Amino acid sequence: MEGANDSSSICSRVRLFVRRSAAYRSMTNRVETAMPWNRAALTAASTLLVVSISAARFTRTQKGACSLLSTADASAALGQGSQPGAQEFGTGCVWSPQSPPRDTSRQLHVEYHSIRAYDIAKHGNILTKIEPVGGLGDDAFYQLYPKGGSPFLWVKKGDQSISIRVSTGTKVPLFSEAEFKSKLLALGKTAVAKM
Repeated sequence: MEGANDSSSICSRVRLFVRRSAAYRSMTNRVETAMPWNRAALTAASTLLVVSISAARFTRTQKGACSLLSTADASAALGQGSQPGAQEFGTGCVWSPQSPPRDTSRQLHVEYHSIRAYDIAKHGNILTKIEPVGGLGDDAFYQLYPKGGSPFLWVKKGDQSISIRVSTGTKVPLFSEAEFKSKLLALGKTAVAKM
């Protein structure tokens, strides 16, 4: 019965997302020339939703995502004090200076994914650039957004995979791509050791 409730919850989240994204696309098409980052943001959000849904559908034996990093790890990555991690979407965890996090606050996200979702993300899309990372788990890569945006670090270890992202809550990132990658790599090493 619990699986049925999970599916029902996922379906209602998808329906809500589709309704909101249709309205958002309509608005985005009108202001595309004034704000070209909208299409990239919508695509990134859509990708995250699909990947999150696929993650919720597989059976997990791994530890909760909040156990992979500490509040001190999050504070160091965010560049400011963080609240303890809070469960997000059932398979993830978010750390932020505010609880609950606001859209404008810095956030650290760690999310478990299925291996299939990992493989899909690894192939990238028109808006992303994939850069391999050696020596981390069984396989790892950065998912970069050349036109701006916070990158992801994806790591696969055994039959588990995670993504890690530091979001600065601003339209213009507070960190350079090199700084983001350095922070993500340090977080990835800590998280992989606990997977």
